[in-house]
Amino acid sequence: MAGHLYLCLIVASCLTLIVSGGGMFVGGYMSIAPDREDVKEAAEFAVTEYNKRTNDANIHKLVRVTSASSQVVSGNNYKLKFEIGRTSCRKNNDDNCDLAKSEVSEGKPCTGTVFKSLPPVTYSVNDFSCDS
Repeated sequence: MAGHLYLCLIVASCLTLIVSGGGMFVGGYMSIAPDREDVKEAAEFAVTEYNKRTNDANIHKLVRVTSASSQVVSGNNYKLKFEIGRTSCRKNNDDNCDLAKSEVSEGKPCTGTVFKSLPPVTYSVNDFSCDS
């Protein structure tokens, strides 16, 4: 009798996880729309950090986010694939910088993971790389 009760509890627990998580494991990454505003903000932050870290004299800007997934932790982790383009503006002058026309059609592919904290919101880049 007790064994039957334990089996029912285990099955009920598993069904609860499946229904509430939509089949996803709790804490796992889930695909999200790349055009969401929070995804764009995370990608823009990653590009800002790229501009700080690169030796290129010109500023790069976000061209497009090609895929995104998020993980809820004590905030959100965003796993991003996106493209950046080089502007004609120097790093010391970022007023109204547009992407060079050739750079828009040939965006440089990048990947990165950006963490967005709970309020007060702060961002940090956990990893980041772009193809040459």
